Amino acid sequence: MAGRRQLPPVDELVRQRRKGMTHREIADWWFQQSGEKVTVGAISTALSRAGHSERNRYEDLIPWRVAMKHQKDVHVMMLRAEGRRRTSGDEALPERFARQLSAWKAELEAMNAVVHYRPERGFLLVTRREGIDTDLIRVPICPECGTESTEKCKHDSPRVRVAS
Repeated sequence: MAGRRQLPPVDELVRQRRKGMTHREIADWWFQQSGEKVTVGAISTALSRAGHSERNRYEDLIPWRVAMKHQKDVHVMMLRAEGRRRTSGDEALPERFARQLSAWKAELEAMNAVVHYRPERGFLLVTRREGIDTDLIRVPICPECGTESTEKCKHDSPRVRVAS
């Protein structure tokens, strides 16, 4: 009979997530701590069963339906990191992500650019529209009424179409 894989205690898993570690980083950390190999799925399942599964999509920063082929784009990864920072504070990001995020935001500022998404092309940087694009992204358009807003309009559209 094969030995049972040993996971860290749930409170330790939660503590590591609050530090900003990904499930992969937790699995690697646990291997370094205990010598026990655990899968990313086991970490995810343990957190989910304990009621600590968070699926924050940061819709204020990523209001688009992002194609699978664009999920690992640097711009969407930086938007997720900024969402995590805004939600959980600066300490929620590992130092390397915090440095990358800071440099990325400085680059956007220097270029006077924001992130825009086109499903057929992916993420790209476009010139910030003064008075409209006040955050890190091109303000999206409601597919129902054409309203430009990062807030949900009267149509309460969960995802938006992209502007041309």
